Amino acid sequence: MPGSFKSAPGVLSPGAGFVAGGDLNSPNTDQNRPDTWVIGDVHGCHATLSQLLESLQESDPACHFVFVGDLVGKGRSSLEVLKTVHSLGDRAEVILGNHDLHLLAIHAQVATARAGDRLEECLQHTAIAQPKPWDWPRWLAEKPLALIVAEVSGSPWLVVHAGLHPQWSVAEVMTRAVRLSQRIRSGDWSWYCNPTDPDGVTADYLTRVRGLKKDLSLADQWTGALDSCPPTVTPWFQVEDRETREHATITGHWAALGLVRHQKHISIDTGCVYGGALVALSLQSGVTQQIECLPEDRIVTD
Repeated sequence: MPGSFKSAPGVLSPGAGFVAGGDLNSPNTDQNRPDTWVIGDVHGCHATLSQLLESLQESDPACHFVFVGDLVGKGRSSLEVLKTVHSLGDRAEVILGNHDLHLLAIHAQVATARAGDRLEECLQHTAIAQPKPWDWPRWLAEKPLALIVAEVSGSPWLVVHAGLHPQWSVAEVMTRAVRLSQRIRSGDWSWYCNPTDPDGVTADYLTRVRGLKKDLSLADQWTGALDSCPPTVTPWFQVEDRETREHATITGHWAALGLVRHQKHISIDTGCVYGGALVALSLQSGVTQQIECLPEDRIVTD
């Protein structure tokens, strides 16, 4: 097999059918193998996701997918999104985002639903009977928080939902992600929203970070575009001497940031649920495909 997903011990390995590839600086245009597409935050936008998947599979029926997280929340059709991604089987892998964790935490009764979550349908139908029995909470809880996509002929990619602590190496990121995943799968939620728990800190950086203060703590109050960045805040991927600066990274999460490439980092969330686009990045060629949010998926925020 020309490419595979590699992760630290303890992370669920993606399906054996997965391939991946490429480096933004050295795109691999090998047309003899299926491509892998990394897809941005879906947020319950099922109609838009369906159209994007149809478009991608029309030219490459065997292609594979990595979702950067936040399949659910805000949009109207989170349950349908979960069903569709689950139906892709071994051709898809999902990274957990903050809204995915929030849904699981509500299900585990350690969090309460918020106005605008639109997760009622998910919570009312935790067991899906058709076409075969499926327990989405167990399926979602088994998903990793970080994934390394390795390619024989190119540089590996590190995929997480939001970002990374600047002082964490790739090895530390994976170790932390594995430990947190083990607690989620075991049903231990004592770390959730707990800033004194090391695994709670891991979740904050992997699923919530955007900007950082000078002490490298999260600048939670700032969620805007780069040109609105306060002078006391630095976007996490622009921190000088970041440990992962030589490693290609892909994230979503930051809708106001949009589609941005900075050195070896790329962010692919362009706020589909707010009327932006749903973006897919090819790891074989480095190109992107975008589907503008369909009217039935867009939420009104004013």
